[in-house]
This record gives sequence, C-alpha cells and structure tokens, in this order.
Amino acid sequence: MHRLRLNQACLYVFRNTVKNYYDLLSLPKMKQADVEKRVTVLGAENIDAALERGHGAIIFSGHIGN
Repeated sequence: MHRLRLNQACLYVFRNTVKNYYDLLSLPKMKQADVEKRVTVLGAENIDAALERGHGAIIFSGHIGN
C-alpha cells in the first residue's frame, strides 16, 4: 500500500477508536432521555413476555457507536 494511503488509513482507525471510547465513557453520564434518542429498541415486548413467564432472554445488539 502506498505510504500516504497507509498513513490515512491508520489515522482513520485511530480517530474512529477514540470516538468509540468517548461514546463508551460518556454512557454512564448520559440521561435516559438522551440514550432513548440514540437507541431504537425493537421487540421489547418479547423480553417482557419472557420475563413474565419466568424465563430469561437473549438480547442481540448491533454495533453501538458514532
């Protein structure tokens, strides 16, 4: 890979990693309303139904980040 392209790719990875850590470290300080603006939950009724029946539930999530 050309040196300039390699440097650009490294910089992109570094910036993206910093953004991800910033988001992760910001979560505990976020208000629930702010989290709800950024997160879409689909199928929450299935979790509630499983818990009401005394079962556990497996929750699957995609990437959380910027």
